[in-house]
Amino acid sequence: MTPAVFPYKPGLELELHRHTPPDPFGSHNMIPYGRCTERLWNVYCNAPDYWDENRIQFALEYPPIETKPPVAKGGRLTMTAKFVVHRVIEQSQRSSGGPTLLEGKFYRDRRFVRNAMAKVYDGVFYSVEGGYGYGYDAGHPDPMIQADLDYSIESAAYEDIQTAGHCGSFTPQYYGSWTFSLETNEDGVTGTRQVRMILLEKVEGAQTMAEVIRKASTKQEVSWYSGSDGWVLDRERLPPVKDRLKVLKNLLEAWDRIWWDAKVSHYHLSPEDVLIRQDNTVAIINFEQATVYSWVERWGEPGDMQAYPDHPRYAKDAPSLQPNPLCLHWPFVRCSWPCRSPLVSAACWSHLPPIRKSRWWQWIPEDWVDNPELAAIWLLETFKSADPNIYGPLPDSFLNSSEQKGRDLIKLLENLGRKKSTSI
Repeated sequence: MTPAVFPYKPGLELELHRHTPPDPFGSHNMIPYGRCTERLWNVYCNAPDYWDENRIQFALEYPPIETKPPVAKGGRLTMTAKFVVHRVIEQSQRSSGGPTLLEGKFYRDRRFVRNAMAKVYDGVFYSVEGGYGYGYDAGHPDPMIQADLDYSIESAAYEDIQTAGHCGSFTPQYYGSWTFSLETNEDGVTGTRQVRMILLEKVEGAQTMAEVIRKASTKQEVSWYSGSDGWVLDRERLPPVKDRLKVLKNLLEAWDRIWWDAKVSHYHLSPEDVLIRQDNTVAIINFEQATVYSWVERWGEPGDMQAYPDHPRYAKDAPSLQPNPLCLHWPFVRCSWPCRSPLVSAACWSHLPPIRKSRWWQWIPEDWVDNPELAAIWLLETFKSADPNIYGPLPDSFLNSSEQKGRDLIKLLENLGRKKSTSI
């Protein structure tokens, strides 16, 4: 498709109206693409020059999904507002297109309310290259639907996290879902199109873990077959180990509480998705690929195989307390479903070439990379006294697993209830 001029420049004023997102669809057992297949078919049938079509023209012909307008409860819901763009943080969070992140000022009734972040789901700036895949890398035959998919999932995730009481702590504050009109006059194409967005807290003084790592790295020229992306990390330029471990502890706790209390799994967490505050607490962001379990479609009998297993809180014998972080992040377990722990990723894939390693290995202490037992010892020391009002007891299957080999590690586990060993 013919590229469009990027409109989100400093000084742009967006008149916002409250908007009800579509139900989340198209990912991880949530409502499938099925309801959109007729539209996707029409895209191909009615646009013979699809790959040459102007992106703006396509957006006007295939607008975002319409929903019923939100209802103000007791007159307390702000229905209109204004957002003034200050700067563009991220034009696309992925090389193949995606949401746009803006920093700006939020106004209500012509009065300044707060600095905020706007995440804009504008399908005009999503990838269509590759055509037939539904992922970011493959592009999408209808980028407007892909933008709606991201919008529907991320807004649903924040709604559930907010209901669980974790917005403002484990994530930025969530200020709702909105829509705005964008006037277009480009290459002879004129019209007004609707664009969806969500509004989030601007976490003052915070930076992503990826930014911290990049500032401690140097770009070098490398050959394409070297197994490196060209960025060489200097660990001496990272924050002190004790600060990095405090961040890691806070991250694991935040991830666990969001998964258990809000029933939301981030699914593809990376250092780009972790905001580090000045006090080393964290806020997790970018939930557009999350699994929102309150919307997961369920079928069959308990125990039936599904592409994405259900949340344990929906089981007939659901536990009253969430699993201990030791069970969820134990670094000897290659598949840590349902949480896909960064600690597990760092430990399990450290043997791969740099470009294929999990990004988390750059944050953990260097001696952990080749010795996951050190990560396990840290986990035990950190979470052995986890709040019993929040976390369940360690199961025998965990304590007596044969995966634990080292003398120091087994001794620590014996202190927690592992059967005494006579072989060490």
